[in-house]
Amino acid sequence: MELPCLDKIIGLSQTTCPCFDNGKPVNYNESNSGVFLDELDGFNIELAGAADDCARDGIWERMERAVRNAKYDYRNNLMGCLGLNYKPKIQPLNVQLGDTKFQGSHNYNTSYAGVKLIPAQIKGGIFVLKRVGIMVNATTPVTIKIYSNINNSTLLYQSTPIPAVADTFQWVAFATPLELPMFSYNKNVNYFIVYDLNGTFQPKNNLKDCGCGLVEKPYLQWMDYNGVSGNDINNPENLSVTSATANGIVVDLQIKCKTSDLICSEEYPLDYDDDGYAINLAYAIRFRAGARLYEELLNTTVINRHKLLNREYVSNKIIEWNEEYMKWINYLCANTEMSNNDCMVCRENTATSLVKASIHVTGSNYDFFN
Repeated sequence: MELPCLDKIIGLSQTTCPCFDNGKPVNYNESNSGVFLDELDGFNIELAGAADDCARDGIWERMERAVRNAKYDYRNNLMGCLGLNYKPKIQPLNVQLGDTKFQGSHNYNTSYAGVKLIPAQIKGGIFVLKRVGIMVNATTPVTIKIYSNINNSTLLYQSTPIPAVADTFQWVAFATPLELPMFSYNKNVNYFIVYDLNGTFQPKNNLKDCGCGLVEKPYLQWMDYNGVSGNDINNPENLSVTSATANGIVVDLQIKCKTSDLICSEEYPLDYDDDGYAINLAYAIRFRAGARLYEELLNTTVINRHKLLNREYVSNKIIEWNEEYMKWINYLCANTEMSNNDCMVCRENTATSLVKASIHVTGSNYDFFN
């Protein structure tokens, strides 16, 4: 999972030396934190370039790869550390909302019909919408639209016209699953999955569920949903609720916690000027990126003077930088602002203070533990 809020957290270099212009990316000197990989104490860009070959790419491609993988390492190691004392409030739950069977058709004189998703307001909780099933009474093109009630009733998704077949259930898959946050600081967020009836078709009458008390509904602790219909899509909260029906729509989604938002998110962006946590995160990623780059140097089959003369130096730097990286992991783990996310709850029978983490540094050639 990508973390866009970590984009450009560190830069590659500020060097203007023409010796290294070959393959230099246009954004090589962009750093939101002011931290650069080649300014890591003990880093030598000429030495790091000794691993250049057609199989492993040039120095700039390998520096970019090291930073990218260091960000993944940071995310995984920090979440592993937090997992010693906390656990996700929501275990991933796959849900299918709405019956795939129907009894007759509706007879709406409105412009829109569909369903309203009503999440529990959990910071860090998300719906991952994978596909939508539709059932209508005519063979006609159908367009699915998804709105939120936030920010002037934002249109989040609009499908291409779907060649629906009359009285037939069919799935409409998303090219990329759509993530819908369960929380907004604006107001209680709701989502609306509707189609424009266009006066040309009616949704089939499929029930939310059988209405009997024997059906398990584990999703109810995290969300509910209702059928809706109406004309005012600019104010979807004004759509009328038809609670027993799903209006010919079936929703396949996953409910889960996006705990990586504890690192950073749109609501809590990294502030490198006034937040020590943010700049320390940049230093941690630089240590790990340097170690990753030198690990690759040590493993290359390219034999040259730099490698022969500096093998012990490279090995020592890998150990040193990994040790510094793990110190930052433990420090940042102990100082993560847990109130920024409702998705983590304390584990039972654990100490109230964070224990020191012992996390395997993935991608390393050493079984290094702190």
